[in-house]
Order: sequence, then C-alpha cells, then structure tokens
Amino acid sequence: MSISSELVGIARTARHRLAVRKASKLLVRSGEPRPSGTFDVLVYFADTEANLYQLRQWFDVLKAVDSQHRVLILTRSADAALALTQDPTNPFPVVLAARHNAIDPFVAAHDPKVVLYVNHHRANFAMMWHPSALHVYIGHGESDKIGISASNQLKAYDFTFVAGQAAIDRIDRRLINFESSQRLLVVGRPQVDVEFAISPRPADLATVLYAPSWEGDRVANTYGSARTHGLTMVRALIADGSYRVVFRQHPLSGHRDSAYAQACTEIAEAIVAAAKQNPAAGHHVCNKPDFGVSLANADVVVADVSAVALDAVAAGKPVVVTKPSETRALVTPDSVMARFTLLPADQAELVPDWLADAKTGDAAVTIDEIREYCFGDTSRGVATEAFVAAVTKVADLRDELLAQR
Repeated sequence: MSISSELVGIARTARHRLAVRKASKLLVRSGEPRPSGTFDVLVYFADTEANLYQLRQWFDVLKAVDSQHRVLILTRSADAALALTQDPTNPFPVVLAARHNAIDPFVAAHDPKVVLYVNHHRANFAMMWHPSALHVYIGHGESDKIGISASNQLKAYDFTFVAGQAAIDRIDRRLINFESSQRLLVVGRPQVDVEFAISPRPADLATVLYAPSWEGDRVANTYGSARTHGLTMVRALIADGSYRVVFRQHPLSGHRDSAYAQACTEIAEAIVAAAKQNPAAGHHVCNKPDFGVSLANADVVVADVSAVALDAVAAGKPVVVTKPSETRALVTPDSVMARFTLLPADQAELVPDWLADAKTGDAAVTIDEIREYCFGDTSRGVATEAFVAAVTKVADLRDELLAQR
C-alpha cells in the first residue's frame, strides 16, 4: 500500500469516528421510539453509512415482503442508523445495536424468523450467533466479482438468494463442499420490477449512463475503469454529438486510492464543462442516492465488470462493458462477463461504435442471451413475487424446524 493510500485510510477512519460520535448524540436527542411486537424479517446491516447503497436498493422489494412479514432494520453503526431514520425513502423501523450484547435482548424481544444480509461484513457473525432464526445472504447485485458473488463466506448462511442459473454455475465452479441444490434459492433480480419516473431529456439525443465501479478493496478487485478508460470515453461520447452523457460515480470511489478519486473528479469536470458549452445537451453528473433512477432514465449504459453491467442487462438496456487493465482482476473464460466482448483501454475512444453494436449488432444478440442466463424471466413483477415467496418459504421452514425440537 502506498503512503498516499495509507493517509486516505487514516483520514477516513478519523472522519468515521467523528461521524459516529455526532450521530450517536443526534439519535439520543431524537428520541426515536423503540419498535414493539414481533418482526418476521430482520435486515441486518453492520456496515457504515458509506455502504448504505447496498441496502437502499432493496427498499422497494422489502416493501412487498413487509406486506406479508413485518420488516425491521438492525444496524451496528450510529451513522448508518441516523441516515436511515432521516431517509424519507426508508419505510422501515430502525434499531441501533452498537454493542454486541445489545443484539441478544433485541432478538429475545422481537423473535425474527429470517435475517437478511446484504454484504459479508465481519460483524455479521455477531447476529449469526443466534440459532432461533434462519440466516439468508441476498447481497447487493449480480456480478462476476468472484470474491463477493462466489465467496466461501456463503457457507456461513443457511441460504443464499441468487438471481438465476449464472449465479448457480458460478458458485458450483468455485466452491467445494457446498450443496447448491440445498442452499441456493433463485429469485431473479427484483429491482427491475420497480418503476421510476422518467425525467425530461433532449428528444434528439440518447442518454448514455457511465457508471464505473470503484477501485476495489484489493488489487484483485480492481475492475473500475475511471482511471484507465473514463476520461477518454466521456470525451468521445460528448464529441460524437449523439448522446446526453450522464456520469454516476461509485459511492466508494477514492475509498482506497486517492488517484482514483482524482480521475473521477476529472471526468466530472469534463462533463460540467461540456454542459456549460452546450446547455441544451443535458450532460450532467448524477449524485442521486438511488441507482435505479439513473438506470431507468438511461437508453444505453457503459459499465465495468460489476453488478451495474448486469443490472443494465436485466433492465433491457444495451451495455458496453470495459476490460480491466489490471491483469490480476480476473475475468475467467467460464464467467458471464467473458461472454461480452470487453472494451480495452486502448480502444476507449471507440466507445460510440461499441454502443452501436450493443444496440443493433452482434453484441445485442449476446446481451439477450446473457439476460436469460443470468435472470430468467424478467417480466415485470415475476422476480418480486419469487423473492417474497422465498422469504415466506424460509420463514415457514424456520417455524417447522423449531416445532420439531
């Protein structure tokens, strides 16, 4: 790790500690009432506010679950708890259990049947200690990032909800001593069922969303393209004149590498400059917290080896996927992403041609095949129904197993 990266980490830790102290005080002052009664479904979020994007994408889906099984969010960090209580899009009660021993009385009081996890945070094990519930990993996207989507950590959960056959195959290829037929439940990608408002846009321009991944938590996860492709692609798209360019920076960009944050800043500055030069085009930087809004308003997408690319596929959007320049960020030949022709950095200026192929060329046919393989039936409402049914199945199984004791 470089000195600059170490300094970024130190500064981030200091900022988080201050944020947690401030949030703790504000939570005490707010006097939020403690929820009463039992909750069938507990969403456990042990991470910080910076990673709430992983949870927020599930709000609309969890509303459908809540209509049949009461849902509550349990957080471990005060800044996340405060952000959730202040978030008008969050319809669920929030409980903060900052200390490990605060979880036990909560479980005793509310008796959750199913606990859902959106990431593999190390503090998940504090909740997994409780054997009265069944524990389910739902993640925060369908992707080929092996260290996340096909991690050996899946063995810690009773079940994992996956999007489709691609996820099953990925896990089967990677994990040993894992019974996928018993532990994996297919639910599709319910986020594609959510309807978002479409904003006004220039009638003669297609909207291209560029939403790169971040630099990753380690070299092997360096799939982000902002440093290697980003500025060249954005300039090419602006110069082409056929597109309204929207740039959406990953929330964690610069989290580990300050140079990556600088690259994102340069991209944003290029878009702002283009918008000033041609206001009618509507080029802009999107900072809205809900990615679904950005995706719904896009006609085409440029993304990295990440869940964003496959979300675009699920939503029926033509997509170009970049090729990682870091050789240790693997895209294995048997992965879903290997089915795309990946755009290398030395061809970044050709991105308008690649987008044309994704819309009507051979790449469009490949994208349709990938959609079926990854998500199955993407008709509106099918995945949400499958997700709710899977939660109900797990909740009923929990009751059945407890009754057999």
